[in-house]
Amino acid sequence: MIAPRTRLLVLAAVVVVPLAFIAGLAWTLAPVCVAVVGAVCGFVAWDAGRGMQRIGALRVRLPALVRATRGVETRLPVDIIHSGGTAVEPQVALRLPQDLVSERVVETVAAGSGVSWRSGFSSRR
Repeated sequence: MIAPRTRLLVLAAVVVVPLAFIAGLAWTLAPVCVAVVGAVCGFVAWDAGRGMQRIGALRVRLPALVRATRGVETRLPVDIIHSGGTAVEPQVALRLPQDLVSERVVETVAAGSGVSWRSGFSSRR
């Protein structure tokens, strides 16, 4: 899932919301406000497309089978391979069954070429 950065949300709050308010109050300024909001929406679409390209360069590999003992911490190897040209820092979150817990819910990974990331989980019961 692609999540917008805080800067993009602040841009929307600082630019789009006030311009929509101004366009509603001053009809003569509405075309200018709509044009600026359209430009911001175009930028957002461009940024989302760029994000999809960066995600497309990532591959995730998990083992087919992991053996674990209840109550004993077990390591789950999660390999993230980055084939793109520029380094990225994706946030990785594992969706684990209810009986398993992880040290961290979300992990930020520096993904250069062929980066491997490993997470640990242990049994709740």
